[in-house]
Amino acid sequence: MPATRLTRKSNSPARAFAWAFFVFVPQVFCIGIVHGGDTSDDFFESRVRPVLIEYCQNCHGSKKQSGGLRLDHRDALLLGGDTGPAAIPGNPRDSLLVKAVRHIGNYEMPPKKKLPTSAIRDLEHWIKLGVPWPLTPALPRNANHEASFTCPAGDRIENLRRNVFAH
Repeated sequence: MPATRLTRKSNSPARAFAWAFFVFVPQVFCIGIVHGGDTSDDFFESRVRPVLIEYCQNCHGSKKQSGGLRLDHRDALLLGGDTGPAAIPGNPRDSLLVKAVRHIGNYEMPPKKKLPTSAIRDLEHWIKLGVPWPLTPALPRNANHEASFTCPAGDRIENLRRNVFAH
């Protein structure tokens, strides 16, 4: 029986190269696209958390909450302060946090000096990603077996969760 295209074996280097190029390279390339770059948690830890700590948490942290706003916990950020939610996941354009750091409207944060443009873009991207905030380890407990940290807006957060997820 004569060799046909389907049964013929070839050790040609050109064929091996073509096989590798057209079969394996696209798979590796696709894997790189899917898994390449910063994950949302990595992006938050490397680009967003440092900005929040350096520029925001002196006035909006655990010790002081100007305007009732806290920026050291995702739930508190989403609940917002006296003027409403600081961030709307997926919608940086309408988020008060972005307006404040861009110095648009009534808010100018930080008050003395505008954030670097790259930091503002990172915050916008983070909000567009849905405000991912990696889970943190369990909070230490005090002698009464209660969490030693309580969010001052805890009841408001719980009510917000009930209202948002009730539908």
